[in-house]
Amino acid sequence: MDIGKQVVSSLKWVAVAKFIGQICTWAITIFVIRLLEPEDYGLLALAVAVMGLATLVNEMGLGSVIVQKTKLARHIIEKILGLLIVVNLVFYIAIYFSAPYIASFFEEPSLAKVLQIVGIELLLGAFVVIPDSILTRDMKFKYIAVIGFIRAISASLATLILALLDYGVWALVLGNIFGVIVQGIALNLTVRQWYMPSFNFTGIRKEISFGGLVTTDRILWYLYSESDTFIIGKFLGKELLGIYTVARQLAALPSAKIAQVLSDIAFSAFSRIQEDGERVTRYFLKSVRVMSFVSFAIFIGIASVASEIVHVFLGEKWLQTILPLQLLSTALSLRMLESVIPSALMGLGRPDINVKNQMIACVIMPLGVFVGVNWGLKGVCIAWVLVYSIYFLIMLYRSLPVLGVSVSRYLTTISGAAISSIAMYLAIFLMRGVLDSYSATMLTKLIILVPTGAIVYLSMTLMIQRHILFEIRELVRPA
Repeated sequence: MDIGKQVVSSLKWVAVAKFIGQICTWAITIFVIRLLEPEDYGLLALAVAVMGLATLVNEMGLGSVIVQKTKLARHIIEKILGLLIVVNLVFYIAIYFSAPYIASFFEEPSLAKVLQIVGIELLLGAFVVIPDSILTRDMKFKYIAVIGFIRAISASLATLILALLDYGVWALVLGNIFGVIVQGIALNLTVRQWYMPSFNFTGIRKEISFGGLVTTDRILWYLYSESDTFIIGKFLGKELLGIYTVARQLAALPSAKIAQVLSDIAFSAFSRIQEDGERVTRYFLKSVRVMSFVSFAIFIGIASVASEIVHVFLGEKWLQTILPLQLLSTALSLRMLESVIPSALMGLGRPDINVKNQMIACVIMPLGVFVGVNWGLKGVCIAWVLVYSIYFLIMLYRSLPVLGVSVSRYLTTISGAAISSIAMYLAIFLMRGVLDSYSATMLTKLIILVPTGAIVYLSMTLMIQRHILFEIRELVRPA
């Protein structure tokens, strides 16, 4: 099948599976948030932040090797599997015995046990990497999307049941582990290629070298993206960290999994056309146009009605999440656009550029958050948005030439969606003023404001950037 048709087919499956999955998981997640306390989410956020580094490093970028190298001998894959098992086991042992000391640093004794249990995901993850990478390499995103849907629903239902049984933070921990188990079983049954691990690691130096660059990129990404969690947890405490984490989770709900799968599609697609510079540029700009249309609509839309969302779905005890939700949603509109660039660069065999970009982020992002924490949670959010916007421009300047695109051309490509989103925000703001004069309830406001924003956004798009709607129609048209 032509690469373009494969990408379109993949996007359709991702869209359908994610739409159905997100509708179900959103409802369950919001219900779970109402059941649990900010402290529960704060505690899990600390554990995930600590585990995040191990989760990124334990794969050693070897899954990306399988995707980037379109042909890889069976014995090489078996050596990669053996190496993954050894590395994951070493990391779990390290996490298990260092957990009490980590808990002591954050002055949260209960964090130690949470880390030791969450660490089980490392042992399970070794058996997920190989089948997931093979399906990604072969662009079988239909199966990845369906399995992702099954994992999301399984984890959400398990979390909900445990939350109803008053398990507190353990509902979140055990629900995630159950989801990983379901994913691992489903992936291996789908691939139907059984590999026996080999612990003879000779002859895979090139694979380890490429994976090392990918891993370095991921470590740096982790350090800058989780710096806010560490700083808030240390200086503001687990309750405010819980507020911040829930705001970030709500803001990211529409794209968290979609962005990852889209990045995987981009990685696989650009790996296949890496020798054709003209096609690389054309596909990249088309993906930017479509993603900007979706990203600005969703995230600026969330920022526009953040107050109503929190009042209606979360309740009074979560009102402090309103401002973080507004600010983080605005920044995430750019972050979703960013997600395809590293994958495209890796597909072209240039992970070194990603590494250098992340090194810059690792300096300026934590510094901004560290300064912002002096003004509390509000200061952190404002600092994060401002510094991330600066980093986004730096990243564009360094990355786009490799993809055959200038910064001005990129900004022009997303300008239509940006203008439409500003019009949407203003329309919602004005309509809210009208509804306030009639003392409308929060639920009534939400019911009216959401379609108002959608109508204005689509109308502006038709006026200034109609061709994007035709491109999206081509994507969703039945094959």
